[in-house]
Amino acid sequence: MTATTEPTRRREETRRRLVHAAIDEFSRRGVDATSVEHLCQAAGFTRGAFYSNFATKDDLCVEVMRFVSDEQVRQHSEALAGAAADLGSDELITAILSASESDPKVLRTLMEIELRAYRDPEFRERIEAVRSEVWPRYVDLVTRAAEHAGLDFLADVEELLLITEAIWHYPRTAGSDQPDLRNRLVTTVARLVTKEKS
Repeated sequence: MTATTEPTRRREETRRRLVHAAIDEFSRRGVDATSVEHLCQAAGFTRGAFYSNFATKDDLCVEVMRFVSDEQVRQHSEALAGAAADLGSDELITAILSASESDPKVLRTLMEIELRAYRDPEFRERIEAVRSEVWPRYVDLVTRAAEHAGLDFLADVEELLLITEAIWHYPRTAGSDQPDLRNRLVTTVARLVTKEKS
């Protein structure tokens, strides 16, 4: 291990622990009610460690968004790699959604970040920039999933993703728990898939 590798590895680990602490604390208290002290205590660091990695709490929120996106793309890519090539549309959609089961703390944290973005236009611009940055990865993932299963979509992939996101996240945002949500989503999305390519 080189002299520059160890500090880089330590820095990445510090940032990772702060991100996980943020997910815990933001999900419990909300973004605005969580202080830097709360975050440092939860992660086991000093304020100096926080400020050597993030200039503001908003910077940490942006890092949380990137972390969650990276994890989702990784989980979906693994689900796709493990899926049989002869899956039908319902089976493929179910396999992908099964990989989407997020920790409730992550979902609450994302909602808290979205609420903060709703109240603060400057912060909203930063969050929208992250979404724009990661969105092509989701489009690519869904495109590859369709190719893997030999399926065509009746809707544009981006439109399909927006529909899926709205259906999947709305009940959580509205505070309701619908056990049959996955089945309803699979049925809805499956209607936008054509028969298998010949």
